[in-house]
Amino acid sequence: MMSKNVLHQQPSLADGPEDDQPLHVVILGGGVAGLAAAFELSMIAPDTEITILESEERTGGLAQTIEWAGCQLDLGPHRFYTEIKEAGELVQRICAQQLIRVKRKSRMWLRERWLTYPVRPHEVLGALGWKQAFRAGCSALQVLKRNTEQPPQTYSEYIRAYYGEELSRLLFEPYAKKVWGIEPYELSAETAILRLRGDNIWHSLWDSIKGGGETYVKEFLYPVGGIGAIADGLEQRIRTSGVRIHTGIQIQKLLADEDDGSIHRIVYNKDGARRSLDCDAVISTVPLPSLSNLLENELSEVAHAACHKLEYRSLILLFLLYERDLDIKDTWLYFPEAEVPFSRLSLAGNFETSCVPQGHTVITIELPCTFNDEHWQSPDQHLADFAAPFLEKTGLVRGTADEIMAVRLRWGYPTYTLHTKKALSKIYDELGKFPNLISTGRQGLFRHNNLDQSIHMGLLAARHVGRLLNGEGAGEAKDWYAQVSQFDAYRIVD
Repeated sequence: MMSKNVLHQQPSLADGPEDDQPLHVVILGGGVAGLAAAFELSMIAPDTEITILESEERTGGLAQTIEWAGCQLDLGPHRFYTEIKEAGELVQRICAQQLIRVKRKSRMWLRERWLTYPVRPHEVLGALGWKQAFRAGCSALQVLKRNTEQPPQTYSEYIRAYYGEELSRLLFEPYAKKVWGIEPYELSAETAILRLRGDNIWHSLWDSIKGGGETYVKEFLYPVGGIGAIADGLEQRIRTSGVRIHTGIQIQKLLADEDDGSIHRIVYNKDGARRSLDCDAVISTVPLPSLSNLLENELSEVAHAACHKLEYRSLILLFLLYERDLDIKDTWLYFPEAEVPFSRLSLAGNFETSCVPQGHTVITIELPCTFNDEHWQSPDQHLADFAAPFLEKTGLVRGTADEIMAVRLRWGYPTYTLHTKKALSKIYDELGKFPNLISTGRQGLFRHNNLDQSIHMGLLAARHVGRLLNGEGAGEAKDWYAQVSQFDAYRIVD
């Protein structure tokens, strides 16, 4: 089982503020977006009461660090790199003394051999063979002649226009199907746009020649003891500011005022007891389908249907502990081919040595899956036995792991299908009818983004609520949802 630590003893929740108490903002979800929103709101509206309600037993969400078998392990290969000044300054402020600089080393397993990542042309030639490499080169040259008047609509169209048909068919489309669980022609082009910069493959090759650039990060920051130090640092700061954080909360519904649609009460369950909490504004970072359920009696049937049409890819993280040094130097490794069931491996001890006991190795396997499918329901040992032959084939591991743990993430990756934009438009329009409800973050706006971007979204949501509380213009929720296109500028930097 995944171990969880509660940083502080939780005080009891009140039934609601009295009439003479300050304005009260409730934040649903204690991931980094929710914590950052609480931090910012406590700075710009210090007289406001702020409460965070978190369903798990600790904060951090997907960016927490868990303790297991003497190790400090992240939920995937997190690292901190940002192009967003405010997010960088906040993290430096919170845990500057803990941050170290890590040189990234990655490889890709292709055609039963290891290639340096980002790929080097001569290595690709050796892996593909001259005939196939020649075809790949010719198709890559064809991208220079592509028609730019008709923008690609699907992932397949975009990747083929970027890398050429041959490389797309060999590498990128099988990897996309593995990660997202659907055919690449059913994925929106936005899935690729988020990750690729420049006009085509030649831009990426130039980055690889330079050893870095816009599409690749060769060095990043990482906190001593794990990425969870960022969330823990935020939690400690906001508690000092008077923010109340309550974990183990099962929120049941949000109640809206009949006159103006404002959310005025939150009904929840704590330790088996049904309670309620009054509020003046709500910042939600929970997944949109979950938010739809909380607004069961408030949203239209169209909006409910749109929320539940959103598709998520679940993820299993399989942690394998070896009581020996496997002498693997990589931070993370990629497996694009369909024959290998997992998409990526990472090694916590290569991010920061204190995360894993000396002389030991922990490999984290990322296994994308569908919620409640065969993999999701498989016992941990079965998953380890399933992965073992593939690990041995790569030459990374000989023998079995000494200890095994699997962590299952229900809301792993928001999946951008061809229908996502239309569904989100309906959802945002409907949410805009609740003037004091702001949804933000990776799950709250259905965006596949990085840690720094989630922090930034939390900061911006807090400022928007601050304007709402002050009665300023452009502070209502409808104005927030009218501006969500600003997050289209985010890019996933590999």
